[in-house]
Amino acid sequence: GNTRLSIAITSAAVALILLAGASGWMIHQQGKQRDSIETALDTIKSDPEKLAAQLRKNINDASELKKAEAGEDWDEKLKIEEERKQQLFRVDDLIRVIQSGISEEADPVFKQATAILADTKKGSPEKALKYLESQQIRLMSEVEQLASLEANISRRKQEKLRPLLLEAGLHENRFEWEDALKDLRLAVKLAPNWWEAQHLLGNLLKNRAFYQESESHLRLALAIAPNETDRATSESSLGRLLEFQGNFEEAEKYYRSALLRRTNKLGPEAPATLTSVTELAFVLKLRGHYREAETLLRDTLAHQESTLGRVHEDTLDSINNLASILKSQGKFKEAEPLFTEAMEGRKSVLGPDHPDTLASMNHLAFFYESTGKYDQAAPLYNETYQSRKRILGETHPNTLTSLNSIAVLATNAEDYEKADRIFRDVLQQRADLLGADHPSTTATRSDLAYLCVLRERQEEAETLFRETLT
Repeated sequence: GNTRLSIAITSAAVALILLAGASGWMIHQQGKQRDSIETALDTIKSDPEKLAAQLRKNINDASELKKAEAGEDWDEKLKIEEERKQQLFRVDDLIRVIQSGISEEADPVFKQATAILADTKKGSPEKALKYLESQQIRLMSEVEQLASLEANISRRKQEKLRPLLLEAGLHENRFEWEDALKDLRLAVKLAPNWWEAQHLLGNLLKNRAFYQESESHLRLALAIAPNETDRATSESSLGRLLEFQGNFEEAEKYYRSALLRRTNKLGPEAPATLTSVTELAFVLKLRGHYREAETLLRDTLAHQESTLGRVHEDTLDSINNLASILKSQGKFKEAEPLFTEAMEGRKSVLGPDHPDTLASMNHLAFFYESTGKYDQAAPLYNETYQSRKRILGETHPNTLTSLNSIAVLATNAEDYEKADRIFRDVLQQRADLLGADHPSTTATRSDLAYLCVLRERQEEAETLFRETLT
């Protein structure tokens, strides 16, 4: 009996030791995981470019693997390459979302997802996205619990919801627009006074050409912006939206306000301030104030070239805009090399399919057309249209701009049947998307009216001209 009792006591002691050892091992492992996450976050804080480089490497590695699997299917390989380029474009946006959320009170899910992205051995955007999606139900439950608390609710709720912003950015990086919009709409529904979520949703809606919905979110973001820096950012975004809508006068007002805030807060030569100058100069050009626009851009270009270099993305923006202003004033000899420099520079820095590169191609094609160099304009217009259709979709405003340009070129080449067919298609789509009175819609209607004159359809031409004037 004593022997059995001794064995039982010994067994119990061993079990307790093992249990204590297991608990200690679990605590040790949890501590190692926390240390790993904190190390990853500290790395991102001190060297965000390291994470950006890792994300780019993950994208490139995944692309190479897909190409190998595609074998000799060159169409599939071309598609994979285009996807790779577009994913690379959005890495910087993801880094901004991550940096804005790194803090001691950041939600553990956000920290873990960020650590997955930063893991050089096992991490990837796909794993981070899968993890975020797996945590969404739990996060929503915790947000509902927080809704009953009074103290610090807004800040705590935002940190709980921040993984949604990261998830939206990852979806956007994969061209999953509906999923990205779904995440951002959920974020603003649960935290309607969160500036960052409202601003991101407004910008994505603007980029997808949902202008009316975008405006409501961007105006709300401006109203709730917590500081001068965020107010200037909201004014800049709202100005860009109004510019897209053809409301140049109001756009100028917001651009000037953003410029004043950034000048006072950051100084006249800060990159964000110079961006505001460029935005203001461009809308002044659209309003016909060429001299003021040219003066602003030349000053900005001089600052950017001395601080950022000639081939920096911001500098290339100014070069392109200056070329456009010079062209509008008939200074063609000075404008042409600048258009070419902007296009080639953007191809090198941003890639051939980046929206800014495509804009430069369209600008150079328009310059060639305006100076009668139709043979040089045609291939650029066609390449720009095909790229925009593939990347943005057939009904995106930028795609329609390229298609309208092809019709204008067809008119100049006296291919009236082709021009007529395209103009009518663009006119209908612009009226549906932008409205019958939008400047772009009016421009296409005027183009079609002129074509009717050339084809001796006087009655229809008169009707179209009257609609344009009214």
